Amino acid sequence: MRSDSEAWQRYGEFLRAQATEAGMGPRDIEEAFKEAALREPGRGIGGMAYSKSHINRLYGAQAKPTPPVPFTLEFLRITNKAARLTRQEHDRRWEEARSLLQRAMGSAPLPVQRTDDGEDLASLRHQRDLALAQRNLAEATATETRLRYALRDAECLLLTLFQIAGALREIIAGNDVRALRTADAHELARVRDETRRAEAYKSTAQQEADRVIARKVTLEQLWDRARADLQRLSQHPDVSELAFTHQSPGGPLTPMPPADLFTHPALDDIAAALAKAHQVNTREDRGVHELQRIFTGDEGFLEPDSELAVLLALTRLAAPDARDSALTSLVADWSHSEAARKAVVRLAGDPSPLVRRHAIEGLSRGWPGHPAALNTLVRMADDQDSSVRQRVPRALVSSWGGNPHARDAVLRLVGDQDAVVRKGVMLSLAQGWPGDPAVRDVLLRGTVDGDADVRQAAAAGLLKGWHGDPLTGRAVLRLTGDSHAAVRRKAVEILVEGWPAVPATLNAALKLSCDGSPGVRRAAATALAEVWPGNLSTKEVLHRMAFDMDKDVRQYAIAVLADAWSGDQRALQTVLSRADDRDPRIREEVADALAEGWPGDLQSRGTLLHLVKDEDPGVRVSAAFALVNEWNDDPAAHRAVRRLLNDKQAEVRSWAVLALGDGWAGDPATLESALRMSADEDARVRRNVVKVLAAGLPDGAQVLEAVLRLLGDPSPDVRLSIVDSLSDRRGGDPKARDIVLRLADDPSPDVRGGVAKALAQGWPESLAGRDIALQLTEDPKASVREQAVKALAAGWPRDPAARNGVLRLTNDTYAAVRWSAVDALAAAWPGDPAGRDTLIRLANGADEDARRDVANALAAGWPGDLTARDVVLRMTEEVSYVASPWAAEPLATGWAGDPTARDAVMLLKAAGDPDVRRCAARLLGQGWPGDPIALDATLTLGSDPDADVREAAAGALVAGWPGAPAAEEAVRRLAGDPAPAVRRAVEAALKARDDDPTASGTA
Repeated sequence: MRSDSEAWQRYGEFLRAQATEAGMGPRDIEEAFKEAALREPGRGIGGMAYSKSHINRLYGAQAKPTPPVPFTLEFLRITNKAARLTRQEHDRRWEEARSLLQRAMGSAPLPVQRTDDGEDLASLRHQRDLALAQRNLAEATATETRLRYALRDAECLLLTLFQIAGALREIIAGNDVRALRTADAHELARVRDETRRAEAYKSTAQQEADRVIARKVTLEQLWDRARADLQRLSQHPDVSELAFTHQSPGGPLTPMPPADLFTHPALDDIAAALAKAHQVNTREDRGVHELQRIFTGDEGFLEPDSELAVLLALTRLAAPDARDSALTSLVADWSHSEAARKAVVRLAGDPSPLVRRHAIEGLSRGWPGHPAALNTLVRMADDQDSSVRQRVPRALVSSWGGNPHARDAVLRLVGDQDAVVRKGVMLSLAQGWPGDPAVRDVLLRGTVDGDADVRQAAAAGLLKGWHGDPLTGRAVLRLTGDSHAAVRRKAVEILVEGWPAVPATLNAALKLSCDGSPGVRRAAATALAEVWPGNLSTKEVLHRMAFDMDKDVRQYAIAVLADAWSGDQRALQTVLSRADDRDPRIREEVADALAEGWPGDLQSRGTLLHLVKDEDPGVRVSAAFALVNEWNDDPAAHRAVRRLLNDKQAEVRSWAVLALGDGWAGDPATLESALRMSADEDARVRRNVVKVLAAGLPDGAQVLEAVLRLLGDPSPDVRLSIVDSLSDRRGGDPKARDIVLRLADDPSPDVRGGVAKALAQGWPESLAGRDIALQLTEDPKASVREQAVKALAAGWPRDPAARNGVLRLTNDTYAAVRWSAVDALAAAWPGDPAGRDTLIRLANGADEDARRDVANALAAGWPGDLTARDVVLRMTEEVSYVASPWAAEPLATGWAGDPTARDAVMLLKAAGDPDVRRCAARLLGQGWPGDPIALDATLTLGSDPDADVREAAAGALVAGWPGAPAAEEAVRRLAGDPAPAVRRAVEAALKARDDDPTASGTA
């Protein structure tokens, strides 16, 4: 009896510890059981003993759980959810509880209990289990049916959206014909406006169709899983009366054709249809999230253990796609499971190369450092399929860099018959085992490989691990004489980076400047100009290259001469001699070079006055701006640019107007020319005229009259230029503001959006401007509403009326508007309770991209707020494996120093993906410097097999824990790391800390 009492005592103490960690007393436990019983009446929770007094007696081993296993499982669900434990930790604690329960129950076997009518308890339990199996099968059948109908509805909506898009294409095509035939300017403007609306609606239809397609893919995946669950549950021998149907999703489609959707293809009717489609999409997206929770949530019919069992069963299906899909899920969600690892190891021998390739990546990502995973990858280096062997080196270096066994497996692939495999070997060896003599010897042999790509990879590897080494430098130097131009180009680039001080490198670059390949000559010229800019040999080479047959080489040489030898007369003569080059791009370069290298020079001025009359429009424009930049006090230059206002090319006239405004803004002749050009036939010219006139607005009635006349310009670009120019150049001027306000009802959405932006930029805090911006938040065009939100945040922060307008748009039908409102609330109204509550509401049920925006906004606008923190913590648990870094990022910025946030970030250090672990190292150093628990996690990451992770950990240790003995020791070890990138990171971090007067301690 004593052993019986002790076993139950240990069980009770275990339950008490779980409740204490969750912060729940016996009363809290009782209330949680009551809520679960009401929420799920079919699970039998109401029949369990969970009163406050019973919970207290359980803790003291004075009562036993009733019924034992279901009660214990439900108790752990409640406490683990409150404690925000991971699924892996939940599974571990359930195993511990089950073990304690078995020992307690096994120590004193209960006698067979019978009911009043003589039926034993085992029979009753069998009946109960049968009822549960029937219920589960019925729920699975209902879910599978619901998915089939959801798929059918998605296909129907998709077909309808395609029909809407087709009708819009017909409208656009018809309008194009009408535009060609009409001579009425007003009719033409109306047709074009209708076409723009149709194009916008067509884009909206495509966006909604993309949402349907994405949802359909998810539904199909869920339906496959539902059928697998249904098949598994139907195998129960006593529930065969519930037939398992094999219907395919879909059924007869009856999509509403456009003629039924709207009585005629009018744009207003299409807009209404698209709004309805958006509502349907939003509702159906919520339904998909509910269906996903059925499969993955704690409260669905599919238990976690059953989900794993289903995935393991899928790995044995005949279809390779099904096995591959199951493999992906096992790696993403079950890397803590030994059964999952064994399944992935088994799939590494799958008949399908696709599955084997993904098994390689899965083992590296899900079980880095695991001996069995390493042994499997080592065996796969001998796979018969080259596409599989290609993945092995990258996987080994990612998770077992520095491991001799992994290195030997990669070395076995050095002689592979596939050049792509050999190339991967070269790159992986240098990354994972830099400094290793055996690796260096292999890379040296790689420089004489028969494949050019392999030789380039070998040279790059030598640079990564042995830059400055004389022997490797000579090997790379030999590649400058390679038969393949790409290899020669790569060789000179590597030599310059790794061996710049070696005289042979300069000689090789000089030699390659005469290479037969233009690409090699350009690489050599770049090397010479960057490393030896003052060298006389470099100057001679560039003089020669200014006459090269390749135009890109000539252009580069001219630019370098102007930059490196500015003012040099010989260089000037060389550049002047190219002013009549046959290629107009070279003549443009000459104009730019003369202004940059020889400003004020008379010869340069004369050449530019000649080039401003060049036959090529681009050359004339470049010459004009060159004169503006360096000769704007020269009357001849002013006259030459003014003559371009009469150029036959509208583009030249447009740039000439701008050039006049830049160089001679206050000159009366410039203003007179701009007034004349305001009537130019080309909208581009009139648009730039506005910019010049805006600068002279207060100076005369003529200017104001011209600007007011251009308010009615047929081109929206011209009207938008008025808005932008007045806000840029006349911000704060009431007269300019009134002109901008007149365009708030412009027919162009671009202009209306520009008005909102201009009012915030030029007249912030103006009540008239705020009211117009609020008016624009109700604009029918989403792009205008989005711009209005940004304007309210920028121009009227902390204004209550502006905030209310932004809050209203968090319910907008367009995602871009909603998430602009999210950013605006955080930026302009930080700490506002209403804004925070709105963001929390938006986080529920949103997709990953949306939740990322909410998380970042909460961190930016409500740092330290515990309610906001808990929402972000929940996101880190709900997002996918790949998204976990961005979900944790806001915790480090908004809740730095918070222990709960720290623990959530620390979970990333166990991720299979090295990018995720690298993110964990960076965030721990950023958000919790000096924290001893964060230090332990960062020290672990400092010994990670991946060099990129160690590099991030090194920087975090130096910056976050200066003077800590454990951190100092780790930094000293990382300073001698085999990977050069890690050593460089330590060196850079130490230098940055030494330069920071606030840092203390040394490493």
